[in-house]
Amino acid sequence: MKLSDMPDIEFVDMDASTISDNIFAMYTKITGRTLAAADPVRLFLNTMVAIVIYLLNVINDTGKQNLLRYAINGNLDNIGALVNAYRIDASAATTMIKITLSDVLTTNSTIPAGTRVTPGDGIFFAIDNKTIIVAGETETTASATCTVKGNSGNDYAAGSINIIVDPLPFTATMINTTKSEGGDDGEPMDSGGAGDERFRQRIHEAPEKFSTCLGP
Repeated sequence: MKLSDMPDIEFVDMDASTISDNIFAMYTKITGRTLAAADPVRLFLNTMVAIVIYLLNVINDTGKQNLLRYAINGNLDNIGALVNAYRIDASAATTMIKITLSDVLTTNSTIPAGTRVTPGDGIFFAIDNKTIIVAGETETTASATCTVKGNSGNDYAAGSINIIVDPLPFTATMINTTKSEGGDDGEPMDSGGAGDERFRQRIHEAPEKFSTCLGP
């Protein structure tokens, strides 16, 4: 069954009219007084009604945070731990960059780690490791990772990441040779947002991976 198809649950009755009627009836029973419309005590009791409703909402939400359908943030993490399910961290997209020199050099050329290249839209990819183009060679390839984690660095076609942000001597071009991929927004705590909902669904499906084998 889908979580969305499960019946809604309320742990306590929070109907304002019922609560108000009960409090006023209780007051009348205890004191023997029937309050007039302008009686100052009525204002006090209405304040008490508001406080009781607030507390009942807190109680109701606390109960719901023990259920997979409603839990958010850390409460959801604790439910996930019961079935060995944990949040997926955000990851950054990666690609391969072809680096080409403008001339044949007689000494090695160094491309520092962190050298950036961009498609020109505010997304940047940085060379992962120091890369050497040996003397006499004019090109090499290096892996590069998006400087921000998440889906935003995905799906740049080969050849589209081609603007050098950090110019280097004799470096003519830096161009991606593979589509950028692997970026993931992960499952952040976001008070019932996309991260929580994705994690919630994985928790719901987690028991399916448990083995039913009883062994020899």
